[in-house]
Amino acid sequence: MRVMITALKNVHEKSGLLMMKLRVIRVYHVAAHSRGPESLDVVFHDSEGARIHAQIKDTDISTFKQDLQENAVYLIMRVKVLHNFQGTKTTNHPCMLQFLGKTKIQKLTDNGFPNFRFYFKSFEDVLKTKFADQVFLVDIIGKVVSRTMPETRMVKNAPEQMMEVTLENHNGVRLNCTL
Repeated sequence: MRVMITALKNVHEKSGLLMMKLRVIRVYHVAAHSRGPESLDVVFHDSEGARIHAQIKDTDISTFKQDLQENAVYLIMRVKVLHNFQGTKTTNHPCMLQFLGKTKIQKLTDNGFPNFRFYFKSFEDVLKTKFADQVFLVDIIGKVVSRTMPETRMVKNAPEQMMEVTLENHNGVRLNCTL
């Protein structure tokens, strides 16, 4: 019996049982905040380069944290598909995945699975895009030409470490960023 792998372009809120072959782009911890408890968040891509965000709730972090490695390829089954409700999104996919206690992941050998780790945009594309039109993360390359010292600011009643940097591309175009 041949196993059918679901491409991310075919993942939607009414998706039934899914089996996906995905590469981990990024794994990061989100601390507890006023809108919810801590979580382990993951950005994946499939063999076509489509990306999707996944969230692992605080109660399931210990089940998956040691098994998920950046740049590794996994077979993933038994996840919940939700509307991507995040304000600032890591991907432009309309849905996101939520790992459950019953979610199964199996690390696979790479065997030529494509690596679409970066989503590069030019400075000009970033500068002409209105924030409301694009709320997902992109990658850029530039030289740091100035920066501020890191400082602590209060964001939604919680302290956050931030610094301002100015990047410059090969054409001399500058882009201000907050890290």
